[in-house]
Amino acid sequence: MDRIERWDSELTYFAESVRRDDYAWGQTDCASIVRRGLMLLYGKDIWKGAVPSYRSIKGAVRVAGSHDIIEVLEGTGAKEIQPGFATAGDVAVLSDPEYPLPRVALLIMGRKALVSDPDKGVSIIDHLLLNDPRFFRYE
Repeated sequence: MDRIERWDSELTYFAESVRRDDYAWGQTDCASIVRRGLMLLYGKDIWKGAVPSYRSIKGAVRVAGSHDIIEVLEGTGAKEIQPGFATAGDVAVLSDPEYPLPRVALLIMGRKALVSDPDKGVSIIDHLLLNDPRFFRYE
């Protein structure tokens, strides 16, 4: 799958534009951030038809209950990669047994990750701080 021209600058601009935004279901929750970032990278909604949109926690729970994030990633063309090869544009699936919904992050330039948390909103962190991640890449 080909990325758009200047995807790296588009991704950096996107990350900076949503950084510090408040958490909002269907807009700045972790899956929505990843989805929006992937749309910038590839010029289309890769998850269209695979994952419905939602606007509330109730909608997010409904979607998460019927869509396994690993199956969504693999079903839309992503392949799991070894952590040492993860780079900007890759998707991280996080392990968080205390959180009831799947957690994902989008890797950005500089080995950083764009993350979203209900309590902290959207932020950029060192991707080495991600909790037990599995990485996926669209090729």
